Amino acid sequence: MALVLASLFSIGVIVVSRHRSYSADLTTLLFGRVLAVDTADIITTAAVAVVALGVLVAIRKELLLRAFDETGAEAMGYSLLRIDLAVNLVVALVVVAAVRAVGTALVVALLITPAATARLLCSRLQSLMMSAVGISALAAWLGLVISYDASVHHGIRLAAGATIVVVLTALFAVVAIAQALRTGMARRRTLAAVAT
Repeated sequence: MALVLASLFSIGVIVVSRHRSYSADLTTLLFGRVLAVDTADIITTAAVAVVALGVLVAIRKELLLRAFDETGAEAMGYSLLRIDLAVNLVVALVVVAAVRAVGTALVVALLITPAATARLLCSRLQSLMMSAVGISALAAWLGLVISYDASVHHGIRLAAGATIVVVLTALFAVVAIAQALRTGMARRRTLAAVAT
């Protein structure tokens, strides 16, 4: 996946660098223009989301088997290469569709951070996926609200895309710290129980 993202980013920089307004376009490529998304962008992104979800639902069984029992998947006759290719194509499609609106930094943050945060909270795959979606939606809403409030009411210009990334990172940090504290308290209780 890192290779796909790096490749798409490099191609994007090459395309953008051909224009005279390179620095402004590069900023847009990195952080997008969340507040300037038009109807065509929304329709394109929605269509890509439907296709991506359709592919993932269609290969759900194979994908889960590949993720949790690679040897079993091969023994059952599934092509790991085809499964990996399908997932990588879906990721590439989503990245390409989303980069224009939200930028590369936000796409990468939305691919990684909500899942990492949800992984700290959940042990079951289905609850992890639902939590990741909820975390993404919460971070997007909070980031937009904070950006709007800072810009309109306090005169501080905050880019919406960058603010969403900061909120995602802050949510991850809060959950990671809370989990570390909880784990530490549980260990202390266990040690205290053993000592008595």
